[in-house]
Order: sequence, then C-alpha cells, then structure tokens
Amino acid sequence: MELKPEQVISGMALGWDQAVAIAAIKLNIPLVAAVPFQGQDARWPDPSQRLYRKILARAHHVKVVSPGGYSLKAMQARNEWIVNHSHQLLALCNPARPGGSQHCLAYAHQRHIPVTHCWDAFRLKF
Repeated sequence: MELKPEQVISGMALGWDQAVAIAAIKLNIPLVAAVPFQGQDARWPDPSQRLYRKILARAHHVKVVSPGGYSLKAMQARNEWIVNHSHQLLALCNPARPGGSQHCLAYAHQRHIPVTHCWDAFRLKF
C-alpha cells in the first residue's frame, strides 16, 4: 500500500512518532508536531532532547495541546487532537500491550478514522 499524505501529524514521542516526523521532513511533507505539553522532553537523555528540538525546528507547525506539565490527561488530549485533525492514522504498537497508543486507537475507532496498523509487518522483519 502506498500512502501520499498532504501533511503528517506526529505526537513527538520517542521512537515511532519521531521516526515518522523525520521521514516527513526528509520527504518534504509538511510536519505538524502535536506536543502534549511544554517540556515533553525534559526528562529525556541529552541526545534525545537535541533530536526533539531539531525536529521541532523543522516542523511546519508546532501545536502545544495542553498547558502545564505531564499528566495522563495531557497525553490523551494530544492523542485526541491528533485524531480530530486526521483523515487516517498510521500506527505501530503492540496490540497486546495496553497503554496510551491503544487509547488513541480506540478514540480513532470511535471517530471512524481509518487506521493502518504496521505492527505485524514490523515484527516480520525481525
């Protein structure tokens, strides 16, 4: 399947979110960085913080979704903002592990937003 997005929205978490953000930048697809709260990266290792800031600097738009610091509510608000501003989601998460990604996908299902799951294809590579 080939996807041709007009823009990419990333939640800017370590791992998949940032990999997709970097791919969008490299492919010249406008990137919207959906940051759950200011200082999301404050507890990350220095190299991760530097990469995060580089990505934010190259984003077409940065949206800080919630005021204040870390909370589960801020993380879910970010997920809902992403879903509410998307026509389709690309997801890489283990369906056997509950957590924030699963909550995001459940919300997308409620909103009838199509989700392309990449977990099985990713697992087959290893």
